[in-house]
Amino acid sequence: MELVRLPIDEKTGKIASNSSKNMELMFFKKGIQPKEATPKKGQVNVDDFLMGQQ
Repeated sequence: MELVRLPIDEKTGKIASNSSKNMELMFFKKGIQPKEATPKKGQVNVDDFLMGQQ
């Protein structure tokens, strides 16, 4: 079993960005690790912004 270590933003559960205040290094089994990153400070995630308006 191969493990991957990633910095995770504790608030979002996504891969931490440089602007993440509360992050923790976590291990995941390769293939099931989070793939989405936390948006950088001031950046808007378009999917979250337009959610439910399709």
